[in-house]
Amino acid sequence: PSHLVQMTKTRCVLYRMQGPIFRRLLDEDLKFNRLILQATAANFQEVLSHFQQALEDSASVRLCRLLLDFCVLKDGKKILPKTMSFLEMSKYLGTHPVTVSRIVAVLKKDGCIVKEQGFVVIQDEARLRQMIENDIDIKYHPIPTVPRVCLKILSRYRKIIFRHWHRKEDIGCCLNDF
Repeated sequence: PSHLVQMTKTRCVLYRMQGPIFRRLLDEDLKFNRLILQATAANFQEVLSHFQQALEDSASVRLCRLLLDFCVLKDGKKILPKTMSFLEMSKYLGTHPVTVSRIVAVLKKDGCIVKEQGFVVIQDEARLRQMIENDIDIKYHPIPTVPRVCLKILSRYRKIIFRHWHRKEDIGCCLNDF
């Protein structure tokens, strides 16, 4: 038997049915049709909202929103399920996992969240909401990137570069100059 793990914002029941039965219900049952249409429209609206947020909001604002949207109450604490790893968060947000990790580090340092027994626990919900409402962009050190063309140039001329710049800081400056 295959297993399916699905994370939802609210409690729900997942039904499984064979394709021919599903198609027959679509053809014959008006109530089923209406239900499917409503669910599809709601899902489409959610996708559009998510896309708009990705265009308008910073990664840190989107991450704060994700923390509040997906947290659940457990033993009197608001926690993020363990299934929501940094990789899952980054996929949902459309960012790099390292970006999520660096923003989380800042949120921990600021006391907004803590890690307890593998769970992300929300400590300061009001502060997270304030960051969302005021569009506060968390400052973190982004991952330096070197364009692919520059990497090709560097690979051809690395001996020359290393001959002229011996210290690591100088090489970094050289890379940034490209």
